[in-house]
This record gives sequence, structure tokens and C-alpha cells, in this order.
Amino acid sequence: MPPFRRAASRTTLLLGAVLSAASLALLHPAVGAAIGRERLGRVVFWDLPLLAGLLAAVLFRFGPAASAAMAAPGRPPSAGLLLKLLPWCGLAFACDQAFLGLGHLLGWITFTYGEQSLVSHPLVAARWGLPFCLLVGVACYERALRGGILAGAMDRLGVVAASALSAATGTLMSLPGILLGTSFPDRPYVAAAVVAAICREVASCVIFLSGGGILLAGLYRGGLAYFEGFVLNDVNGLFFPMANYTSSEPRLYLLRASLAVAGAVILGLGGAWVRRRTSRA
Repeated sequence: MPPFRRAASRTTLLLGAVLSAASLALLHPAVGAAIGRERLGRVVFWDLPLLAGLLAAVLFRFGPAASAAMAAPGRPPSAGLLLKLLPWCGLAFACDQAFLGLGHLLGWITFTYGEQSLVSHPLVAARWGLPFCLLVGVACYERALRGGILAGAMDRLGVVAASALSAATGTLMSLPGILLGTSFPDRPYVAAAVVAAICREVASCVIFLSGGGILLAGLYRGGLAYFEGFVLNDVNGLFFPMANYTSSEPRLYLLRASLAVAGAVILGLGGAWVRRRTSRA
């Protein structure tokens, strides 16, 4: 293996290890107590991905590691590929969140008001919250997870293993937002939320590898982050947006997990279709 490829792999492993360690550290009660309950949500929602983006910018900005990352499939995305993948992203997003409407129709879910400042000024929150979430999704989450870890490890580990490594790191980064909301989160909620987090990582890998690059993968992730951080989230979760939902029905969480899997499958099928169309062109 050329020296610059070995350097890229070492940098990739370092990035994944630091992000995983930081995510797991946030789960320790002593760390949470030191941060303070009132600041914990902000640290998890904003500071953790900002750390990922900063590390990726430093580690992959110069030298051989940057060369390896830039040579990965899916970068740079073309306008044509973005337009072909965008409807599939929208369909997967709708499928991922469809459990809310279905749960309401089945009487399995109750909606409650959330953060009053967001409820009172939803358009103001959207005006700054949505752009920042999209920016963080692209420049922080996906720059680190896909542009850094997946692309940097691909030559040495192969596409499947590199994708699994980036997805595992992303899933660990999602755990504080899932587990720190309440002292004793419901098991069905935790199981469904973890399945949804894994499926979203898979979806981001598919978008990246199908030609959407970190741009479209980051927009997809940022859109989901904005929805759950500013609009609607489970009452068990750490984030307190405009509204929350609660349920005592385990079948709702089974439905949530199933539709998250379906959303990832939709993007997988869409990515395969786009790749076939592109190879014929």
C-alpha cells in the first residue's frame, strides 16, 4: 500500500476513535453532571458534531490523508446525480417519519407542547435553526463520517467495512441524544431509536457512495436533525423541540423501527437505480 494510503487509514482510525470516545464519555454520569443538565442538550446537539467537523478539517485538510479522501467515490457530486437522488431522499425521509401519522391514526401516540420559546416563534427558529442544522450536517457530521472515515478507510478496508466503520461511529454519536433524555428511558423507545440511528447511517453511506457526496448526505442528515431538534421528538429523548410525542404502546416503536428500515431500503434501491442509470449514460 502506498505511504499516503497508510497515512489516510491511520488518520481515519484516529478520527473514529476520538469521536467514539467523546460520545461514550458523554454517557458517563460524572461527565453529564459536570456539564450540567441545562447545557447537556446543547453540547450533544451542537458541540459534538462541531468537534467532528473540526477534527475532520484538521486531520484531512492537508497532506496524504486529504488526497485519499478526495479520491473516494461520490465526490464531487454532479448536479445531475443530486437531482436523481433527491426524490429518493425525500421519500426515505417521509417513510422514516411516517410512524407519527400512522401512530396518531391508530391512537397509539399523544402529542404535547414542547419548548415554549420555539412554539412562540417557530418561523424565527426555522430561519436560523434549519440553515445551521443543514450546515452542521454537511460540514461536520458527513465531512467527518463519510468524507473522513468512509473515504479514508475505503482502500484499506474495502467499501463494506469502511461503511460499517463510519456507520458505527455515527451510531455511537447518536447515543447521547437517545439515552440522556430521562433517567430510565423505555426499552421499546431505546430499541427503536437505535435501529433508526443505524438505518440513517446506512442511508447516508448509500447517498455518499451513490454520487450524492457529503453534500446530499449532509443535507439529509441535517434535515432529520432539524426536525427532531426543533420540530418534534420523543418525550424520552434529550432534545426539547416545539412539540413532543409520547406513547405507552410498544407497537408504535416496532412501527418506528420498521419504517426506519424501510426508509434505508428505499434509499438503497434508489442509489442502485441511480448508479445503473449513470453507468448506462
